[in-house]
Order: sequence, then C-alpha cells, then structure tokens
Amino acid sequence: VDENLFQSCDNGCPQDTECREGYCRFQGGGKVPIALGVEGRLDLGQALAGQGPDGLLAGEVDIGLVAGGTAGTRGGGVEVGLMGGARVEEASACVPEIDTQMPEISPVQFSDATDRRCEGRENECGDGNSCTDGFCVDEEGNRLQASFHIGLGLAQQYMEHALLGFHQGGALCIKVGTELSELISSGTMSLLFPSINELIDGHQPSPAPMRLSLVPRSVPSLEIGAGRYEIQDGERMMVEPLMHMNIDDLAINFELLVQERFVQVATILADLRVGLGLTLDGDNNLVLAMSDPGSWIANVDVQDAKILLESEEEIGEAIPALLELALPLLLGNLDSAFAIPELGIFTLGVDSLGGIRLRPEPGEDGLDRYDYLGFFASLGLNQGQPNTLEVGTRAEVVEVHDGQTDAYRVTHPGQLFVPTVDVRLGLTGAGRTGYEYSWRIDDGLWRTAQLAEDGQVVSLQSHVLSLQGPHRIEIRARVAGNPATTDKTPAVLDLVIDTESPEIHVRRNGDRLYVSARDRVWSDEDLAIDLIADGEVIVQGLGQLEADRPAEASVVLVRAEDGSGRVTEQFLELGAIASRVGAEPIPLDVVAIEPAQGCSCDATGIGSLLWLLPLMAVRRRRAA
Repeated sequence: VDENLFQSCDNGCPQDTECREGYCRFQGGGKVPIALGVEGRLDLGQALAGQGPDGLLAGEVDIGLVAGGTAGTRGGGVEVGLMGGARVEEASACVPEIDTQMPEISPVQFSDATDRRCEGRENECGDGNSCTDGFCVDEEGNRLQASFHIGLGLAQQYMEHALLGFHQGGALCIKVGTELSELISSGTMSLLFPSINELIDGHQPSPAPMRLSLVPRSVPSLEIGAGRYEIQDGERMMVEPLMHMNIDDLAINFELLVQERFVQVATILADLRVGLGLTLDGDNNLVLAMSDPGSWIANVDVQDAKILLESEEEIGEAIPALLELALPLLLGNLDSAFAIPELGIFTLGVDSLGGIRLRPEPGEDGLDRYDYLGFFASLGLNQGQPNTLEVGTRAEVVEVHDGQTDAYRVTHPGQLFVPTVDVRLGLTGAGRTGYEYSWRIDDGLWRTAQLAEDGQVVSLQSHVLSLQGPHRIEIRARVAGNPATTDKTPAVLDLVIDTESPEIHVRRNGDRLYVSARDRVWSDEDLAIDLIADGEVIVQGLGQLEADRPAEASVVLVRAEDGSGRVTEQFLELGAIASRVGAEPIPLDVVAIEPAQGCSCDATGIGSLLWLLPLMAVRRRRAA
C-alpha cells in the first residue's frame, strides 16, 4: 500500500526532505505522500520547434498542478483544492523580468447546482422560460438551475500566473521566416509595401527572404469573462469572451535580406485585446476558439520605418493581416486540443463552461469579470461506443472575390482589401436538429461556430487572405448546440489568392535569346513560358528558356502563364533587338531587350484578344 501512497527514493526526494528506509521523509520522520496531479518540466525550445528568436529562449518551464490546500464536503459532495504554478530558472532575454510569486487565492465554493446557460435558440430553456443575458430564467425572472456531477474552478490568478511563467520563459517571443511560411517573403510583402522592391532591386535576388518576429515588451495579463454567446439575426456571436488576454506594447519586427544580411525595415507596436473561448471537438477535447482578430488591435505605433517609403498610417493598415498570419505561432502552445480525462469506467460530458464568482468591477471594456473559470460536467459510463450522431462535412469553393491588385497595397486609398471566399456546404447526419459549422485558415484558431443548412453558401473572410499566396481553409460541422458531435475529419479547401500575371524579361547575347518569368506567388516550376513565332510554339520552358533568334519570323510572341491561369504576353520587334542594348550589367553578358511597340498584358482582358487577331490561331506543340 505504501508504494502507491508515498514517494520512494528512486527518483530523488523533494527539497527539505531526506531518504530513509526507501522513502522520502519530512524532518519529523513522516513519509512524503505522492502528489495527485501533474508536474513536470517543459522544454520551450523543443515545443516551439525552432520558432523562437536565436538566443532568447531560457529553454525550460517547470509546471505543476496537484491536489492539496483545502478539502471538505458540501451539499452531499466532496471538494478538493488544487495547488500549482509555473516558473523558470532563468528568464528569457526577450522579456522584462518580473516577480512571479503566487498570490493568495480565496477558494471557490460550489453549490448543488449551477445557473443554466443558454444562447437564445428556439425553446432552448423549455416551455414558459426564456434566455436572458446568457442564462435561462422562468416567467418571474429567476435563473433556472442545472445539476452536475463534477465542478472545476480554475482561479484567474492561477491561470495568469501560469501565463506569466510561459511569458518569462520566452514562449511568446516568436521569430519566423520564409523557411516556415512562404507568405513571409519580399514577393508577398512587396505587394503590401511596394517600396520593398526598391530596397532589393540590384542588391538581392527576388523574391528575397524575410523574417517576422513578435516580442512582448510588457507583461501580459489574463482575465476571466462570462463566456457568453448569443444568436443575433441568425448569426452566433461571441458577445462576451471566456478569456481576455491583454498584451500591451507587442512589437512586430520586419527584417529583409539585403546583400546577404538581414536588415530591420520596420517595427510596429500595438496593444492586443485577445478574446478567446473554449469549445469541444468530436473527441471530447477542449479547443480554443477566437473572436474576430480585427477587433483585437489598439494603439498602433510604427517605428524605425524610415527605410520604407510608405507612411506610418499606411504601414499600420497591414497589422490585421500580419497578426492573423502570426496568430498560430503566437498562441502555438495554446492552440491544441486539451484532452478531458476519463475517470476509470466513467467519461466526463461537459455541460457548461463560463465565468463564476462575479467581481465587483467590470473590465476596461465594460464587460463582467469573474474570479474563476467554471467547468461543469456529468459522469457517464465508458462503454466504448461511438457517438450515435455522426456529422459529415463537405465543402466546395463557389467563388473567390479577390478584387484588384491595387487594393492590396497599403498606398491605395481606403482600407486594405480583404478577400472573401464563398463556399457551398454539404452537411449530413443531424436530420431536423440543424447544423453549426466552424472554420479556420492556415492552421489558425477555430472561429465561432455558426448556424448552417445543408447546401447553404457561406462567405468566409480573413485578414490573412490579404497576403497573396496559397492558403488552406478547414471546415467542420456539428449538430446545432451539441459540440460533442463535431466532425472529426474537417473538409479541406486549398486555394491561391493571386491577382497578378507573371512578369516577362527578355535578354539576348548575340543571336541567342534568354527569356525568364517572375511571379509573386508562383515558383519558376509553375511558370510555363512559350516562345511563339508566326503563331507556332517553337520553344517551351518552365521559369526560363533560351533559343536562337527566329530571324525569319515576322511576328514573335513570348507568353507566360502561372499556376492560377493568368497570362502575360509580350511581342518582340526582331529588327530592333540588335540595337537595344541595356546599360546595366547583366550576368553571363546578357543584354536586356525592351518590348518594341508590343504589349505586356493580361491575356484574360479584352485588349489581349485584339493583339491575337494578327496571329490567327496559335498552334501549341508540347514538349515530350
């Protein structure tokens, strides 16, 4: 029995204890009990998978949550207190060092039942009752009660203390580059900030690598909210987040590779007010959900950006897109499914999540704040049987509203353009109960679940779509109001935001022509180039090609097509080639050719059709 109750000396003894007779003992001789809970050391460097700034991570955080402190019985149930915290041996160099001592916490006291929560669905609270401010009330305005088997309260001070431990360890310091996201490059960013092209022109091959780093310059805070949702005009809204994470003075640094070294081109400072919720997935895991990131940002200040030609106000317009790009990394340690443990032969079914023990003063946003995050669940027998309600999710892109290229530039009048993706949903399994769906983009956090019907076309919009390039959208459905039925295999949509046609560059060396194409989004392997003489394709290549000058041809056309099907065509006046020698030095003694009375145009436009009239039909001969 002692082996299961008391700590042996095999793995060492805690501080201020000693090993005697095979067991760790206190100074008075009593055996040290085995802690009931979890404790360990987290290697942040390994957890962040190389995403931390070089030399900034302290490396390890000690975490623990064990039973102790208080215990007793109340209302026919048993209450057990928990103690825990998080600390680092050495604070990260990227954050201000603070005192993370645990404050005194007043334990929460549970009653036999909890207030029954609601969202405003039809007859959700039963006949004669209504949903008011997130709670079911009877005709006299009294809140209805809901019984529970397990109640857990996580103190706001404990959660904030754990967050500070991770903060001191450098977990919120992130640095990523082109090697982790192809959206972080001069090709993508120069569309937002056109002057980036001028920085690398003649100094660095394009696209040039970039790095994006996030550094919290002040100490973050975490507050507990109501966790309240409402159905408003058919849309499910997170009106009061469950958790309010406040990060003041967050620095977003941009670095660009110029002449083989990274140069800082701008620093953006902003205060973040991050609203988060918790929901369940189909495996009975707790998963973070987020509110609209566009409402998170305040007090923007642009510094050290004199190297760019854009104004501070223009640079600040890109923050929502950049923040949503970095969000999966900023919250990377939190963006995972937290498994709800089974208790022997019993499973826990979550009935309610929300703030408990109201504080006397609201938060700075005027919303209520609470001392504890409340978790209420019912016990069920674990019989190894799957959920009888299985929801299936299908999705197809109907249309991508990607706008015009100029609207993606911060220098364009008005707000930065945010594309919209129309998606048709195919939902099965819920019958007449109805459906809800949630979605996320590029491995970010899941959005608040929304009401939906089978066959409905929904419009999805995300600031990260303002960064042109490849994106992935995941969509999963569930029975309305029943998170446990969430589809375990989300529908996946891969799409590319691309509004520009490739650029064509033609050079010569004697009678030899050298043709290359460049695109912000697509690599050389995705750019098909044709050299066309008198309507016949004579040479083809990917990204580049070279060929002898077709001296006998009367009309010569270079055509480039990217992976999105966008086409650029350029006519060459062969008689003018020899006399058109560029002044700038070009590798391999290749001289640039300017198009003579030709065009560089998007073949999807009407103008391109006019240029094709003299060519009649172009005969394509594919290379073997």
